Amino acid sequence: MVMTNAFTQPETTSFDFSEECLSALASWSEQVKQVTLATGEKVWLAKGYEEVRLILSDARFGAGDEPMHRASWSEEERKIGRLLHNDPPQHGWYRQPLNKAFSARRIQQLEPRIREIAREQLDVLSRSQNRSADLIETFALPVPERVIHEILGILPVFRSEFREIIEGLLRRGQTSEESRVFVDQALDCMCRVIEEIRRAPTGGLLDELIATGQFADVVLADLAVTLLMGGYLTITGMVTESVAVLSQNPEARRNLLVGAPQSSETVEELLRYITVIQYGVDRVAREHIRLGGQEIKEGDRVVAFLPAANRDPALCPHPEAMDATRRRVRHASFGFGPHQCLGQQLARVELEVMLTELFGRFPHLRPVRACEALPRRIETVIGGFDRFPVTW
Repeated sequence: MVMTNAFTQPETTSFDFSEECLSALASWSEQVKQVTLATGEKVWLAKGYEEVRLILSDARFGAGDEPMHRASWSEEERKIGRLLHNDPPQHGWYRQPLNKAFSARRIQQLEPRIREIAREQLDVLSRSQNRSADLIETFALPVPERVIHEILGILPVFRSEFREIIEGLLRRGQTSEESRVFVDQALDCMCRVIEEIRRAPTGGLLDELIATGQFADVVLADLAVTLLMGGYLTITGMVTESVAVLSQNPEARRNLLVGAPQSSETVEELLRYITVIQYGVDRVAREHIRLGGQEIKEGDRVVAFLPAANRDPALCPHPEAMDATRRRVRHASFGFGPHQCLGQQLARVELEVMLTELFGRFPHLRPVRACEALPRRIETVIGGFDRFPVTW
C-alpha cells in the first residue's frame, strides 16, 4: 500500500478562461478544483456559491499583494491598490474615510444629478445621424465616467487621460514593464489633480480627504485611482450587457419601466445574471483549510469565480434564466466580507437610472446586429463589449 499525504497536490486542469474552458467548468462535479493558468501558475478555482462566499468573507483567506491579472513587481516599485490588497485592520484605515461618500444616503442625494447627466448624454445620442450610434461612446461610458469624476472632484480636462490609463491598468497579460508604465502614469496624473485641488478646491471627495490630513498625497492618489478603476467601466459593461439581455426579454424590459420596486428588482436580477467581473476575485489562504472537499495549503491562491457562483442552483432556482420577477437573492456580484464593493449603492442607482432613462427615451432601441457577433472585452478583467452599435 502506498501512503499519501493529505496535502498531496492533485492533478490540475489547464484553464485559460476561454469559451471552451468556461463550457467545461459547468460540467465539473467539483465545486473547487485546482487549475493551471496560462501563466503556468496553479490556483484553486471555486465555482460554488457557498464556497465563493466563504472565500470572500472568511479571515482565513486574505487579499494578495498583487492582482492576479498583473505581472509581479519588486517591493521597491510604486504600486497601487492599498484598498484592495490589504486585510483588516489596515484595510479599514483606508476604507473608513470613504464609506460616508458611498453610503446609501449620500448616493440617493446624488440621484438627481446622475439622472441629469444621463439625460444630457441621451441628448447627445439623439443627435446621432440615421437614428443609430455606438451606445458605449455616446452613453454607457460617459455617464458613469462623468459621475465618478464629479464625486472625486476631478476636472473634465483630465477625463480623456485617465480613460486611457484606467483601460491599461485593467488589461490582462501585461509584462511587469508594461504594468509599471500605467501605474506611474496613473499616480503622476492623480498627484497633479491633487495639486490642482489644493490650489482651487472643487468640492469633491478629494477635497474632503485632503482636509482630514489622514493620507499623504501618494496614498490619496492611490485611493482615487482605485475608485476610478471600479467606478465606470463596470457600469459601462453592465449597461451594454443589460441592453443585450433586455432586447431578448420583453417582460423584463416592461418591468424595468413600471417603476419602483419592479425596476429595482429587475436591476438586481440583471446584476446577478450578468457578472462583469468576468475572471473572478483572487485570495490567498492564510492557513491550511478544507474547502469544497479539497485541502487548500497555506499560501495557495484561490479564485472566487463570481460568474459561476451567480449561476449556482444552490443560490436560486433556474439560475441560467434571467427572471425579472425573481425574488431578490444575495448574489455574489459585489462580493462579501470586508472587501465587499464600496460602490455597490452607486452602481445600483446608476444602472437603474441609466436603463430607465434610456428605454424611456428610446423605447424601441435595440442592437444593430446580433450581440453574439459583437466584439467583447476579453482582454480586461471587466467584461462587456468593445463596441455596441444600436438603432432606434
